[in-house]
Amino acid sequence: MRTVLGISLALAASGMAMAACPPHTPDAERRAELFASLAAAPDEATAREISFAIRRFWSEAPDAKAQALLDHIYDRRRWQDLEAAEEASRELTAYCPDYAEGWNQLATVLFYRERYDASLDAIIRTLELEPDHFGALAGRGVILMQQGRVALGQIALREAVALYPLMSERHLLIPEPGQKL
Repeated sequence: MRTVLGISLALAASGMAMAACPPHTPDAERRAELFASLAAAPDEATAREISFAIRRFWSEAPDAKAQALLDHIYDRRRWQDLEAAEEASRELTAYCPDYAEGWNQLATVLFYRERYDASLDAIIRTLELEPDHFGALAGRGVILMQQGRVALGQIALREAVALYPLMSERHLLIPEPGQKL
C-alpha cells in the first residue's frame, strides 16, 4: 500500500495526479501490422517474439501516471506481492477505466489470487476494450475450464488461438469430433 500511495503522492506533487486519464488511442496501423505478423508467424519462437511486441504495445499507457501504476503492477507481480499489485491495478482501472491493459492486469492478479469470478469480470471489461486480447481470451478459457465449464472454455481458447495460432495454451484444446489438432 505504501508504494502505491508513494507513487500517488509523488505524482500529486508533480501536478500529474490532478489531471484525468487521457483517452488511450493506440496506433491502429501498428496494431494491425503486429497482429498480421503474429497470424503469419512461421514458428513458435517468432510468434513468441511478436506476442511480446504486442504485449509491449498494450503496455504503452495513456500517460505518465498510468505508466507508473502499470510499471508498479509488473514490479509487484514479479515479487509476488499480489496485494500491492491488486491495489495498483484497481487504482489504474479507476484512473483509466478505458485502458484495456489496466483491466487485463487486474484480471491477471485476481487469477493469481484465485478469485476467478472477479478475474472473469475484469476479463470481460478487457475484451470490451480490446476484443483481440489473446491473453485475456486464453485466461477466460483456462478459468472456465477450471470451473467445469469446459465447452465455454474451449470456445474462448479457440478464439485466442485464432489470433495467436502458436500460443502455448493451444495444447489445452480438445479436438472436436473428426478434427486433428
